[in-house]
Amino acid sequence: MIYFSETQHYNFIFITICFVLLGLVILFLYKHTSNKMYLVLTIPYALLIFYFSTLTLDVRIDTYGIGFKMSPTQSSIQRIKWEEISKMYLKNDIAYSRYNTTYDVYTINDKYGLYIILKNGKSIILGTKKPNEIQRVLDYLPTR
Repeated sequence: MIYFSETQHYNFIFITICFVLLGLVILFLYKHTSNKMYLVLTIPYALLIFYFSTLTLDVRIDTYGIGFKMSPTQSSIQRIKWEEISKMYLKNDIAYSRYNTTYDVYTINDKYGLYIILKNGKSIILGTKKPNEIQRVLDYLPTR
């Protein structure tokens, strides 16, 4: 039984603005430089924008535990069994935690995060855009 499922992508408007800005830079370089080799410098930016446009975070909470996958960087779903979890809670404003090296953070521009502390001492933050639904799941789960 699935208790919670969420798939996140970067905002379409953000990706569109990035592509438009890159197009304007390419057009400017093409028209205003005699050496067209400067256009090669835009390739890494195009690849970076493409990466962010394909980036997705899938989170699933079910009877077996918590599964998550950050595509395209992860090829398979990472699973955390309920027996491995020491503590978990929902927290607001996870921006400062992205720079904390004690956590593994998986988020796509999120304000809320599910903090998971494992029994082996490892800590994970899973970003969410549906905090109310996750809180209902946490309240439903016995002693978790």
